[in-house]
Amino acid sequence: MKFITIFVIFFTIISINLAKLKVRISRDSDDISYIPTGNGKPVTANNGAKIANTFNILSAGKHGPVLLADNIFLEKMSHFSRERTPERRNAPIGNGAFGYFVCTNPDLPKLTSATIFSYVGKKTDLVVRFGVESGRIGGPEVGRGVNTMGIKFYSDHGNYDLLSLNVPVFSNRDPSRFLDFVHSRSPDPETNAFNVDHAYDYPSLMPETMGILMNLYSDSSAIEGWRGMDFYPLNTFKFVNSQEKFVYVRFAIDALQKQKVLSEDERMWIAGIEPNSKSKDLREAIDSGNYPKWLLQAQVMSEKEFKQQTVNPLDPTRRWNVTRFPWFPMGKIVLNKNPTNWFSQVEQLAFNPGNIIPGIQLTLDKVLQGRIFAYRDTQNHRLGGNQFKLPINRPKVSLNQPYIRDGYCTDFDNGGSGPSFVPNSIDPVKEFEYHDFSDETITNEDIKRFHTEYEDNYEEPRNLWNSFDSGHQRRIAKRFASELVNVKTPIKNRFLDQIERIDKGFRAKLEGEIRNLSNDKSPKPPPVDSKPKISSRFESDISPRFESDISPRYESDRSLPSPYSSLLTDFRSNVLKSFGRNGVIRG
Repeated sequence: MKFITIFVIFFTIISINLAKLKVRISRDSDDISYIPTGNGKPVTANNGAKIANTFNILSAGKHGPVLLADNIFLEKMSHFSRERTPERRNAPIGNGAFGYFVCTNPDLPKLTSATIFSYVGKKTDLVVRFGVESGRIGGPEVGRGVNTMGIKFYSDHGNYDLLSLNVPVFSNRDPSRFLDFVHSRSPDPETNAFNVDHAYDYPSLMPETMGILMNLYSDSSAIEGWRGMDFYPLNTFKFVNSQEKFVYVRFAIDALQKQKVLSEDERMWIAGIEPNSKSKDLREAIDSGNYPKWLLQAQVMSEKEFKQQTVNPLDPTRRWNVTRFPWFPMGKIVLNKNPTNWFSQVEQLAFNPGNIIPGIQLTLDKVLQGRIFAYRDTQNHRLGGNQFKLPINRPKVSLNQPYIRDGYCTDFDNGGSGPSFVPNSIDPVKEFEYHDFSDETITNEDIKRFHTEYEDNYEEPRNLWNSFDSGHQRRIAKRFASELVNVKTPIKNRFLDQIERIDKGFRAKLEGEIRNLSNDKSPKPPPVDSKPKISSRFESDISPRFESDISPRYESDRSLPSPYSSLLTDFRSNVLKSFGRNGVIRG
């Protein structure tokens, strides 16, 4: 019996080695039978011709030099070298989904003639792109940075783009200062790394940014995924009805599902283990049928009320008084379909706040008007002058633009054979009777560079600070302190002076946290068995205005069941398998 067992083991070993040898011989010969083949469509070249072999280069001899005559290789490599388009300057990290908007408010036609709000139950297709302003493509989506939500409504009267951030105030009230704020938080020109001195030097000299920083370091920017975030378009627009009467309007997009606020330890764990955590959360929710939803709301201000305001209602660094101008619901946004190709359907999405439709008009908001140029210029740089003709950006209604001709990647009929100018008598166009701007009068105004940086910069962040409970205030102070502890003293003191103008207690809390960190700078790694506990991904829908023990909007940091538990366990198990007992990596 023992002899038989030895013989079986010996025979098995010989058989395995013979099989390996056979595979090696096969791969070294012209036999490619181990490569799977199917009954699908054959591969074609750019000109449509079928290709027999795309993975072996044409060469003089088996090991000889390659030939420049290999058109297939040249075609593949030249396109490969051009696969990347310039990434977005802001919010390059991101993902998206398709869905629809349904109107739920019967009173909206009294305010606007926009067809997406024409009646209760009116359904409009849309596509959404979420983004993170910090980092670059491939970086962690839970990094500390402003999150964005761009919505493209495919309406009956053309595309309407609504662009929003997950903070209710903007960084600057003058568009020329926005790029300086972004540069202050961008990689250092010398080291290409985050420079904490730069990040705090600019706001210490430009306190109008304190409002957005307060929000950036609050719990609202530490929510686990995009599904749980509220978003704010920030700028002021006009609603114009069928009688051409207008009102001023601001929007908010409130999440109808709640997600956990991540602690700093959890955020760091996820950044290292699952950089695309928010994208994964969004895709898995849609795939499972748990479609994310948001409530689109608005505030309305009449022309008379607008003129009575002592603070500029167009200033995006300040919010409107919610008591005087309460939010009212307009409809629901539902995302129910994932992209089938990320590049063509997400990366090539091109937004512009100037893409409006009849019933919605732009205002004299300086930042809004600056963004109209910036977005259009960015998309033309990234995707070319014909980017609006790409399938994802092309409106569902037909285009008639006699004066838009030629350029890179011109598709369709390029305007046909008709004249390329308007007006003309050969193929005259029909004038659409609609006014792009409602009547506004600007008289006796000086033309100069007005100083707006010295307006009241502290009321908005002060109101925000006072709205937080003590626990939320402590967390904000800790987040600021974790960076300020490494800032140069002159910059740090100047920033603390700005904090004191917001609230003296805020400065005291912040200085206390900085002292605690200064007294103990030695890093303390977490225990071997520790891992972050993160909330369940797919909780049921709830009201957008919910109560909690942290703030009126966000859930507490208490530990909840973690969807990452198995991921962390597998990660730790794989590490242990890779190392022997003496720490030597196994081959």
